[in-house]
Amino acid sequence: MTKTITIALLLISSLSFAQKADSTKLKELEFVEKFTYAVTSELFNPEKKATTIDTDYKLPWEVSKTYTNEQLNTALDTLIKNATINIKKGMFTNHIVEFNSFFPEFMEDISFDFFKLTIKSNKIEQDNEMLAIQDLGSTGFGSHSSSGFANNTSFSHNWRTISSSFPIKTEIKNEDFSGSIEFESGFVNGYDHLKIAKSDIGKTLQLGRYNFTVIDYINNSVVLDVENSDDYSQFSMVNTNDKGQRIRAKEMSFAKQTMSKDMYDMFKTNPKITFEDYKKAVHSKFVVMMEAKMNGASEENIFGKKYVVLSSGSTLDNAYLYMPNYIQKTFTIVYTKDQEVRTPIMPKLAPSEEKIRLSFEKENSDGVLLGKEIQLLDEDLKVIESITAGTFVKIIGKAMYYYIDNTKDWSCNGYKYVKIVHNDKEYIVKGTNVFKMEKLDVQPLTEANEIELFTAESRDFLQPLSPDQSAEGMTFCDHLFYTPIIVKTNKSGSYSLITLEKTQDDAKITDAFKEADFFQSGSNYKTYDNIRRIEVSDKGMVFTIKRHQFTYKVLVTKKGKNYSARYIK
Repeated sequence: MTKTITIALLLISSLSFAQKADSTKLKELEFVEKFTYAVTSELFNPEKKATTIDTDYKLPWEVSKTYTNEQLNTALDTLIKNATINIKKGMFTNHIVEFNSFFPEFMEDISFDFFKLTIKSNKIEQDNEMLAIQDLGSTGFGSHSSSGFANNTSFSHNWRTISSSFPIKTEIKNEDFSGSIEFESGFVNGYDHLKIAKSDIGKTLQLGRYNFTVIDYINNSVVLDVENSDDYSQFSMVNTNDKGQRIRAKEMSFAKQTMSKDMYDMFKTNPKITFEDYKKAVHSKFVVMMEAKMNGASEENIFGKKYVVLSSGSTLDNAYLYMPNYIQKTFTIVYTKDQEVRTPIMPKLAPSEEKIRLSFEKENSDGVLLGKEIQLLDEDLKVIESITAGTFVKIIGKAMYYYIDNTKDWSCNGYKYVKIVHNDKEYIVKGTNVFKMEKLDVQPLTEANEIELFTAESRDFLQPLSPDQSAEGMTFCDHLFYTPIIVKTNKSGSYSLITLEKTQDDAKITDAFKEADFFQSGSNYKTYDNIRRIEVSDKGMVFTIKRHQFTYKVLVTKKGKNYSARYIK
């Protein structure tokens, strides 16, 4: 969480009531004095906070880019082309300027720290008076989708939408507005960063286009003299250990504020200064500030120049300053009353030519590849190599949508692409060939628990529901699965399928699973068979399995390192 405390703004706000009674002004002064004392004292006398190491954190400048510069420029062009503004009653404020637009389909992953939208200049008038509109607004991302069937082929399109609200500070008297607003919007496409240490005190450094002097490196904070202190909002800081892992405090990971030079000098000289002594030193200045504000004097005229203070929740080990670089554009929207929000137009259906950009949800499980013609694919879905059935892999992701080849598909034939790791390399595989493993609820009681049994299914990667054109609703998809029973040898951590010895008793369950050369049985969902118990004897493991109204048994024996199964009466 980033917390920003700007003492100057608080002073200006709190001391703006110069016409009030003396008692009220004195209360305001006392509040400001206590607040500034507490904030500044915390800098020089920080409380020790419990910290954790964030092992999953990646330094922003080391994160791989999701989109190319060309794609980001295209996204901004789409945003600008379809942007509209309206002035309306706000939910929490009197009136707002509401900005609406959308992005192209390939922009599936947009976050608040990746995108910015601000008002650069405003020329909206009401009765020849310029409206005062806040430059920064609150932004929300939504979605707009369109799907259906045409030419016996399903289609689906999804766009990310944006809506931003900018509060209007001027009192609205009527709905007669005219003029335009110039916006600036952009996407982060990289970061400037700089490691800063105690030895840098007194040095003039540069981060991006900003020059600054390091004033102090104290406890969990760095104090900077930035050429233009109003630019400090671009600066961020991260504190890491020697492995590059972020050190976090529960209450705060990062904060930034401004502090006057006079305040800094006072506490630097005497970090333990009492509130009473502090009040004696600053009270007269606050009084002057209150009087001078009416004449347009600034805080710097009274308290000295402003320093920028960046703080971590823990004592600094390896402090890095960084700031984003943007691909950005400015554009102007002319106000038109009751302008309709634009929605995306679905492109002409050409599924055979549609290129997809896969987005994956995280997964973390073991799996086995089964079926015929199993192919390992790259990110462009090009075949790298074929692989044999029965290969065990690590599942690390599954696609957000269902596909058939390179086309999104909502029919029962649709499947998700699955990202796997095989031989320490990442590949993509069709979900029809990937079976996610989970431990069986029923386990054999072997000596020293040397083995564990698992089952595997592909239900996570196959389409469960499909639009029903006749009923204008949804219909359940019926899939015939492989459902193998898998043996894990705990000592080696290896998995193996159980070879099936074919007998005439196979016919009992041939309608329950896809036909295979390995032993299959019920899962924990008990959709097909219900494994009632597993008994261990000198002959091997005997599975007692109930299917519908009859019960059958399976004997699993070990031959060398392999297991085999046959049905018994």
